Amino acid sequence: MAVTRHIETTVNREASDKASPFSASRSRSFSVRTDSVDIEDTIANHASTPQLGDSHPDSSFSICSSRKFNQDTNSPLDWLVTCQYTTDWETVETETDPLLFRPQVTWGTQYVQRPLVVDAVDGTQKVLNTAGDPFDPPVMTDRPLTTCSISMNVAAIPSWLFSLRNKVNNAALTIRGVSIAEELALLRNLTISDDRYKNGTLYFRVEIELLIDEDGHKVKILNDGLHELDVSRTGAEKRTHIMFDGEPISQPVPLDVDGKAISSDDLPDSALILEFVQYPPADFSVLNLPA
Repeated sequence: MAVTRHIETTVNREASDKASPFSASRSRSFSVRTDSVDIEDTIANHASTPQLGDSHPDSSFSICSSRKFNQDTNSPLDWLVTCQYTTDWETVETETDPLLFRPQVTWGTQYVQRPLVVDAVDGTQKVLNTAGDPFDPPVMTDRPLTTCSISMNVAAIPSWLFSLRNKVNNAALTIRGVSIAEELALLRNLTISDDRYKNGTLYFRVEIELLIDEDGHKVKILNDGLHELDVSRTGAEKRTHIMFDGEPISQPVPLDVDGKAISSDDLPDSALILEFVQYPPADFSVLNLPA
């Protein structure tokens, strides 16, 4: 089975444009002769037949979105191949095997509430009252975080199904050309479909959502408390209640690195912020994310 003639024709050739919003469509056709009456796949895969996703020769932004193969009822060896092109497209699957489909990547935004600790314009001025104390309750602000949703097809339910949830990347990632530094991407949501079949192939649809925080996902908290450490004592007695005017304090005060109360004269500059890991790192290379 072979193609013996493949010529572009003017049959069904057309073009159209539309404004608001702009879109354009094109149509090309080819007269094809074969040496067999049952040869559609050979015509579809022929080097002269445009493939799905190919650009139009006169309009690079128009891609081939559909093809139609019509056999001449009066001459079964002759075919008319019509290819439709459009600029109004998202993703065209050029493969018949669902496991070779291009992963879909969508970027978005999620807002989280965070205390406002410095002026957003000045960048250094701390958010304090006129006495130099932070507001209680603190001033809260919406902080945007980037979300990245990836959908892909896999041959089997992944072995990492339960092991990567609520983990962060232990090494830098690149997703569709976007670089993400170590421990900034949190695997927040994971969905795996029931088994599916397409073109005789079994597959599962995996949907992954990453939450990306440029400041990292560690917990940051002021180092304060009601007790301080007395180096002159040992054991449990080393931890003593902080006193003020002969009375135990009732509100936590900032502590230094040695567990001692920081003098009010040294605040807020000497206050310490402690960081704690809330999401352990993991190897994200097993996700096979599209680079």
